[in-house]
Amino acid sequence: MSERRARVEARFRKALAGLNTGTGTGTGTGTGTGPGADTGAAEEIPRRAAGSDPPLSFAQERLWFMEQFAPGTSAYVLPVSARIHGPLDAERLRQSLDAVVARHESLRMTFPAGPDGRPVVRVADRVRVPLRVVDVTTEAAARQVLSADAALPFELATGPLLRATLARLAPGDHALLVAVHHIVADGWSADLILRELLTPPERGPRLGFGDYAVWQRERLSGTRLADDLAFWRGELDGLQVLELPLDRPRPPRQGFRGGWHDVELDVAAFRELCRAEGATLYMGLLAAFQVLLARWSGMSGFAVGSPVAGRSRPEFEDMVGLFVNLLPLRARLAGDPGFAELLRRTRDGALEVYDHQELPFEKLVAELDPERDVSRPPLVQVLFALQSYRDGGEGFEPDSTTTRFDLELYAAERGERLGGRFVYNSELFRPETIERLARRFAALLRAVVAAPDVPVGRLDILPAEEREQLARWNATAREHPGGLLHELVFEQAERTPEATALVFEGDRLTYRELAERARAVAAGLDVRVDQPIGVCMERGLDLPVVLLGVLAAGGAYLPLDPGHPAERTRGMLADAGAGLVLTAADGHAGPAPVVRVHEDNLAYVIFTSGSTGRPKGVGVSHRAIVNRLRWMQDTFQLTPQDRVLHKTPTTFDVSVWELFWPLITGATMIIAKPGGHRDTAYLRDLIKTEQITTTHFVPSMLQAFLEEDDIQPPPRIICSGEALPPGLDLPGLHNLYGPTEAAIDVSWHPCQPGEPIVPIGKPVDNTTLHVLDQHLREVPIGTPGELYLGGIQLARGYLGKPALTAERFLPAPNGQRLYKTGDLARWLPSGELEYLGRTDHQVKIRGMRVEPGEVEAALRAQPGVRDAAVTAYEQSLVGYVVGDVPDLRDVLPDHLIPRRWVHLDALPLTRSGKLDRAALPPPETASGRPYVPPRDEVEARLATLYEEVLKVPAAGILDDFFELGGHSLSALRLAARIRQELGRSLPVAALLAAPTISALARVLRQTDDLAPPSHVVPLNPDGDRTPIFFMHALGGQVFRYHPLARRLGPDQPVYAIAARGLVPGEEPHATLAEMADAYVADLLEVRPAGPYVLGGFCIGGNIALEVARRLRERGEQVPLVVLFYADAEEPVAGASLEDDTVLLFHALAGGPEETLGLDPAELAAQPPEERLLAVMGAASAADRLAPDTAEVEQARRYLAVFRANAHAVGGYRHEPYDGDIALFAPRREDGTWSSVAKGRFAHVPIPEERVPILYEPLVAGAATEIRRWMDHGIPDQ
Repeated sequence: MSERRARVEARFRKALAGLNTGTGTGTGTGTGTGPGADTGAAEEIPRRAAGSDPPLSFAQERLWFMEQFAPGTSAYVLPVSARIHGPLDAERLRQSLDAVVARHESLRMTFPAGPDGRPVVRVADRVRVPLRVVDVTTEAAARQVLSADAALPFELATGPLLRATLARLAPGDHALLVAVHHIVADGWSADLILRELLTPPERGPRLGFGDYAVWQRERLSGTRLADDLAFWRGELDGLQVLELPLDRPRPPRQGFRGGWHDVELDVAAFRELCRAEGATLYMGLLAAFQVLLARWSGMSGFAVGSPVAGRSRPEFEDMVGLFVNLLPLRARLAGDPGFAELLRRTRDGALEVYDHQELPFEKLVAELDPERDVSRPPLVQVLFALQSYRDGGEGFEPDSTTTRFDLELYAAERGERLGGRFVYNSELFRPETIERLARRFAALLRAVVAAPDVPVGRLDILPAEEREQLARWNATAREHPGGLLHELVFEQAERTPEATALVFEGDRLTYRELAERARAVAAGLDVRVDQPIGVCMERGLDLPVVLLGVLAAGGAYLPLDPGHPAERTRGMLADAGAGLVLTAADGHAGPAPVVRVHEDNLAYVIFTSGSTGRPKGVGVSHRAIVNRLRWMQDTFQLTPQDRVLHKTPTTFDVSVWELFWPLITGATMIIAKPGGHRDTAYLRDLIKTEQITTTHFVPSMLQAFLEEDDIQPPPRIICSGEALPPGLDLPGLHNLYGPTEAAIDVSWHPCQPGEPIVPIGKPVDNTTLHVLDQHLREVPIGTPGELYLGGIQLARGYLGKPALTAERFLPAPNGQRLYKTGDLARWLPSGELEYLGRTDHQVKIRGMRVEPGEVEAALRAQPGVRDAAVTAYEQSLVGYVVGDVPDLRDVLPDHLIPRRWVHLDALPLTRSGKLDRAALPPPETASGRPYVPPRDEVEARLATLYEEVLKVPAAGILDDFFELGGHSLSALRLAARIRQELGRSLPVAALLAAPTISALARVLRQTDDLAPPSHVVPLNPDGDRTPIFFMHALGGQVFRYHPLARRLGPDQPVYAIAARGLVPGEEPHATLAEMADAYVADLLEVRPAGPYVLGGFCIGGNIALEVARRLRERGEQVPLVVLFYADAEEPVAGASLEDDTVLLFHALAGGPEETLGLDPAELAAQPPEERLLAVMGAASAADRLAPDTAEVEQARRYLAVFRANAHAVGGYRHEPYDGDIALFAPRREDGTWSSVAKGRFAHVPIPEERVPILYEPLVAGAATEIRRWMDHGIPDQ
């Protein structure tokens, strides 16, 4: 052992043996187990100059910025509480609080933003602590009061950043809460504060926290900083983001609401195991926790954060401040070690890490610069701390908590036992999930003691109660009548011979006719049992006849697509051993052959994509498919009155139930025309005219179908083939799951409105579902694993491929077989499965299974292709080629041909020389969204226009015009190109309401002549917050508000009201009073009930104020009016009224001073029409032409609106207004708004230039302030 290593280990052991490194009292947040390194102890830390403001420490700086991303959050409130018995004088308590604040400089700090927007520190000489005293009668009431106060945010800029609440239950019984902002204190500090309240020290600390901040910044520089950074870069190289299995979708922005679950564990034997391996209990618990997380998530390259006190010198131990540091401790699970070996790895790693603990976590994040994700904390998502609480008396916990991580585990030694608290983000996890996790942790600790050398991935951590629950969920045995598929149809024909069985394009067959024709087909066939017979036919009345005839002859039908390449079809026939192909329903006189068919004989063979380059044939028995259909009938109860649509190509297994389920129940099958399954308009009409009651859709096709106009969805829709997204709240919608290898479907979920995810459901009858790990052990509930299937629906195997069959169909311990699906899934607490993706590279394209290897093999076989790879982006295959892009139409079916191509000089490889799929560059998409290709001609033409106008390489139908770089001028060009190419006049404002190709195509499809647009433009109609309505400025348009609407967040509804007069036939308003009355009516039509927040740029602010006044007169609430560059007397409008030429420049070119190189004097002498054309030409050449003014008639209307708005506001005088007003402006005009604003008034200084406040980068800050004011009100100024 090196001298340096020995020194570190000795210090570590001393710290854990003798120092109290835990922190917090009552509910104080702990700061961990790590000792502070005593480096630098010889140097004395100087005090800074008297009266000087210190810098922020690194931790303070990052925390300040983090709070700007979540203004108004209570996530950084540190609550510490205590139950106090005996007499207590509230005034003496207040004095004690003030004395604590006087002793500790950090508690007198505030953190306003400086002139450059960055935080600065201000230290007050004296701060009086707010103390709230409340009389309560019960503990529940006291807890409620303290919880509410603990959840209140602090104002960093103004302070104070410490407050107290005293709940008085009785004269001698009190509950005290001291809440302090984390920017000035940590858990150790919370303990100090409470201790000093109870026992004041003789003197305060020698240093202030500001002295520490100065010292820290000077110390962390030069060689020391470089060495630490080099260590951490190596330590965290390749670090994974820990993706725990969540109960709820992760919000786009990190939430902080938390819950907790307490456990108590006997760790005597575990402590001895740690000691035997030369490790501390802390190291052992850390290693065990990392194993638990790895088994839960299926990941191993993550780190767990562990807090250390950060008080590396004696001067810091009695000082209140934010000293705590967070160390990312990497899991060391490579190679699946036994726990004893893992302990040794963890011990060695921890010792190395602790020797580099002084580098602040905040500095580490800044230097490593991980990809920014505001939905989760950086570098570490989970925290662990072993605490040793000082005796602080009886705690009194509030009911609520917050967390800044996905999950935290705090442990505290209590003799031979261990108290543990799992703190979790309640926006991500349900309480029962964490309770199960805690039970597994206890089982894991027992397992490692019993078998310390067994690889940790093989340890059994499934509690007995979970194992029993999984068995109950798979108890699906049910007796169904057996039978052969064709015999069930013939039996139905005997029951209802004259009922209509089939309908196709106006032609019909009764059940009697169907049975007769099928027997005639069978009579002409001489086949043996299990012999596949190819059927290559388009959809029509003859298709079911032939399939039924093959079955009646004793064969198994093999569907073939007439449109597939001939070479592919020949290969399938050869692999299946099929020597006969039927292409028509040719009948023969005489009886059908008598063939003894058993339920275990083949009913059909369907080929699926194969990873080796050749498709593989799946053989399914009569027993398997009949069980599937019997379950379906018992579940959905089809009747003779039902009409079932058959539209799926027979080469896909969904067609099997579409064809045979209605025919064994007496229902009517409606057959879609060939190719009709791809035409949503045709399907809409067919479903309506034929009164379809049951149909199947692949989810992506269902979404396209629902976008059609005038749809009448059938009462029962069955989805399968790919993941069904939430939000399709249709009655009678069912989600089914299953591979071809298990008779179509093995699980089922009836969809419910509002569910955040759509499970794939519970197992069907006589089928079992098993989620297993890599060692084929059942994984716990909620844990991802590979899905294996059991039961009588399993296929017999792959025809002619015994090795592949043995690889995918495995023997189970109970004597049955299990099919290895390659799908990832997890059990939900409801007993249903959630689909999570694939373990391999297989993908689904519009419900069709695609093995990229098959496409890659076809590509590599083409001349001019030196190498190739294939992957999928949403519903589109992407081909990567080294060489030329080949024509695959004669080689592969259409759904296997890539739609997008990427040329590469060479494919990226891993170190072992294999294809590195993760390193394949994304296709050249026009936005960050996954590419979704156009689905019809309108979308295709719009995509071309987006690409042309915005100069982007590829626009998908979900790409947003503005996110691609669009603005008002490019919107103008797009509208002009739409007029030229599609012959449709589209108001430019329509782009605001429908900015994606998909949405805009819906607008264009609605009618031949577009109705006049609504004046209320929904910039973001979604969300449950108080809606914001912005009023137009002088020009009447509302484009300028689009960036602000985006920055306000997806949960913030935002609308904008455009001026009258911009479209033909409208007249602009003459007065501001008229505008306000009209806009109140517009607003109420969209949102009939308040409250409302209003705002506007320039004269839009004046309009907003008058609309607010009228709404309040109606009794509606208007909590806030936001003004951008608005002036109570609006001098800009007045200046524009003074001169027609000035108005022309202002309206068309963007400002009264924008002369565009023209001479205003010469221009004024020209006739009005020539003057207009001259300004339009110059503005267009300079790319400054205002929106909707490309044509002379448009420009005239725009000028009329501009002039009318200027007149309406120019002479208006506002009455006093006593509501809240916020103003973004370069300076505050006391002579204007001071006489109007009689309520709370906030002024935000911004640059002199007018427009940029509504555009990046300033708009982000404006949005943050508006959300803050909406949540907490504006402060008095």
